[in-house]
Amino acid sequence: MHELLEMSPKDTYTLVFGTLDISPFLKVVSKKSLNGKPTQLNYAAMLVSLFVRVMERIPTMKDLIKRLARSVEFSTQCGFTGSDRIPSEASFRRMIRKLQNSAVFQETHNKLIHQAFQEGFIDASIVAMDATHIEARDRQPEKKVEFTDNTDELPTELPKKKRGRKSKTERDHG
Repeated sequence: MHELLEMSPKDTYTLVFGTLDISPFLKVVSKKSLNGKPTQLNYAAMLVSLFVRVMERIPTMKDLIKRLARSVEFSTQCGFTGSDRIPSEASFRRMIRKLQNSAVFQETHNKLIHQAFQEGFIDASIVAMDATHIEARDRQPEKKVEFTDNTDELPTELPKKKRGRKSKTERDHG
């Protein structure tokens, strides 16, 4: 992994996508027949750019599209050619929806797990599944302050001021 981080992006993408089989994903999003309107989008490059978005930690789809539009080198590394137009956010969303509505992610995950068993990366004797429910929170739970009977000690922290609008009693007396 450390070696991947030190490599140039072009070499990293070549190494990663040389071993990653995206053909099951392409089958889901590509046209089923040769008849009709020709395909205007480069689905292979779109898939690669979605994977690269995760690898490069590009936060939003808009940022990915901006980078593809501004950097010819980046778009070429993702597989777009000079004649390909950069897809819109709606095109990416439609492709993602097609992928989500199929079983391709689960099938690929199962293949990877099976391959990891065969190659000895996972030992079947120690595999366990955890389905523990974890409650999501937006912020840390508030700490409870315990008071001691020592009246001689002064508090170490000042009480925090209440934010927002004052109550009616505070306004009348304050």
